[in-house]
Amino acid sequence: MRFDKNFVISYFSFTMMFSWIELFKKYVWHDFEFIAFLAILIIMDTLSGMLVAYRQGKFNSKTMGNAVTKVFVISISLISIHSISSIKYVGKDSIWVLDFVSHLDSILYGFIALRELLSINENLSMLGYPLMPDWLMRVFKRKINKKPVNIHRKEP
Repeated sequence: MRFDKNFVISYFSFTMMFSWIELFKKYVWHDFEFIAFLAILIIMDTLSGMLVAYRQGKFNSKTMGNAVTKVFVISISLISIHSISSIKYVGKDSIWVLDFVSHLDSILYGFIALRELLSINENLSMLGYPLMPDWLMRVFKRKINKKPVNIHRKEP
């Protein structure tokens, strides 16, 4: 039997790659469907924001830097929450941490998705194609600014 060096190297490279993938899924991120959904929202927000900036004559590299910063901050937030949810205590899942984090990560996921949707709507509104009615956007803006809401009156 002849020793095939290329086979051994390929085998170990292949197994190491899958080991890294499993470590990534366990400690960094595992919900790739949500990441795809979030990536689509971020891309739509970035493209619509670029179009608004182009039409207003304000398109520059600094606005693109803001998009990179946003992706970095969102990534760090998601990875942190996922890492916390992977905490084990003496080889067992830490029940109170998992229970708390499961609620916290759901809130974070919803907040990020809502923020992206509102930003896309603002961009499309500036282009003349809003996704949400004005009264609903006023409700969100007033809730964020903690002002009383009057859905029947336009903002001053």
